[in-house]
Amino acid sequence: FIPDHNIEWDIAPLPTVYADPTFLHLAMFNLLSNAVKFTPQGGKVEIGLLRRGDDAVVRVSDSGPGIAAGEVDLVAKRFYRSDKSRRDPGLGLGLSLVAAIVKLHGFRFSISPGPGCVAEIVGHRIAA
Repeated sequence: FIPDHNIEWDIAPLPTVYADPTFLHLAMFNLLSNAVKFTPQGGKVEIGLLRRGDDAVVRVSDSGPGIAAGEVDLVAKRFYRSDKSRRDPGLGLGLSLVAAIVKLHGFRFSISPGPGCVAEIVGHRIAA
């Protein structure tokens, strides 16, 4: 249940990637939790499953305050909390867990700085 947020989905046919579904579910849960947590009331959260060439891309974006360019690498480290998020509940583990799951699978994880947050997990297609 996500109160007072607009949720949009964009789902495209994806190439097959091999991954642990439980871990990917956990990564998605953490990305969505962050998006909802940092999006103001009435804001927008977008979830996209996209195809980029042979890669599958999971994109979660929101209309929250975003992450400063100097903190993009830091937010994926365990226990890091930005000064502007210290008043919010949490331990600073969500994005570090996403980064660890992505690394375990040999995928890529990126966060775009600026207002609103755009986080992407890019999974490479494994040739059969």
